[in-house]
Amino acid sequence: MKRKYFKKRYPFRCPVCHKEGYASPSIFMVDFGMNRGTKPCPWCHTDLTLKITKGMFGEFMKAKIRDKRYINPISHEAAIRYCQRLGKN
Repeated sequence: MKRKYFKKRYPFRCPVCHKEGYASPSIFMVDFGMNRGTKPCPWCHTDLTLKITKGMFGEFMKAKIRDKRYINPISHEAAIRYCQRLGKN
């Protein structure tokens, strides 16, 4: 029997470019009960470690930089300029 996964989307905020995004838990997180996953930021392409956390306003994913050596400085600077152009920083 096939299982259908209706995965909930959780908000997260990138600690490098401070943009908000959404992520779903992986099948590994759902099936094996692991509360940690990795995903690159869609804007600055920094590898992030995501963990589901309960907060005052519901559940969200807390994002941490996976390894500081893998921050792409060119993409990081481009993300900062983009956010400044929008008036977000």
